[in-house]
Amino acid sequence: MPFQTLKKLQTGQLKDVTYIKIASGLKTFPNELYTLVDTLEVLDLTDNNLTDLPDDFDRFRRLKRLFLSNNKFDNVPKILAKLPILSMIGMRNNQIKKFEENSLPLSTRWLILTDNELTTLPESIGDLVLLQKCMLSGNQISGEVTKKHTLFC
Repeated sequence: MPFQTLKKLQTGQLKDVTYIKIASGLKTFPNELYTLVDTLEVLDLTDNNLTDLPDDFDRFRRLKRLFLSNNKFDNVPKILAKLPILSMIGMRNNQIKKFEENSLPLSTRWLILTDNELTTLPESIGDLVLLQKCMLSGNQISGEVTKKHTLFC
């Protein structure tokens, strides 16, 4: 089924879709998705073997929701910060150890990073003034949590 989805993308059968889900053990980001940069609002690549996003992932300017759970990411990709209306990010159950400053867009409303390997949070998480849901259980976060973190997470 997932390979049929990729084939349909290649042949233009999914030209104007706003939502797509591919769960097929992908190891690399499927370039076929670039045919949807003008319409895609929800991208679900849960249940694959992805470790990163391409450097030009910010071409998905209309993307509002991104789900990358059950993959093999070891960091929160900094390219996400360049997506102007991305508001929901789900990266549950990866191997995320690294969450750098300013990795997320200011439009972030939901952040789900449960069941990873985080030990700290970036100070810039306090800049996410629209954040309504922040799920971090199942990590190894320790030490003093700043006031900003207390307010938002």
